Amino acid sequence: GEGLLIEGHVVSRGALRVDGEIRGLCEANSIEVSTAGRVEGAIKASEVLVAGTVDGAIEAANVTLAPTAVVVGDIDYDTFAMAEGADVRGRLRNRKSRKQTAAERPPWANRLFGR
Repeated sequence: GEGLLIEGHVVSRGALRVDGEIRGLCEANSIEVSTAGRVEGAIKASEVLVAGTVDGAIEAANVTLAPTAVVVGDIDYDTFAMAEGADVRGRLRNRKSRKQTAAERPPWANRLFGR
């Protein structure tokens, strides 16, 4: 809840909703950071919805940023949606395209990647 501070590694097999503050790594199937929520640390999940603040990297299959979201860190994703007004201060990296090997890329892309 709001006003709650958790320090350390937080793991859930199901869904995790952050209304307070977590300082540490968060791992769950689904993580929602509400408008009042804040995470200082990395997030790893299948589904991530950020409406509050994340100061750390996000790695997830599906990432959605609400208009009030602030993310200071890199985001590795398979699918990504960002509403107007959301603020990202980091790199966006599509995990699917990074998994492509040189053999799978078209020849012109291999020249771009120096392979």
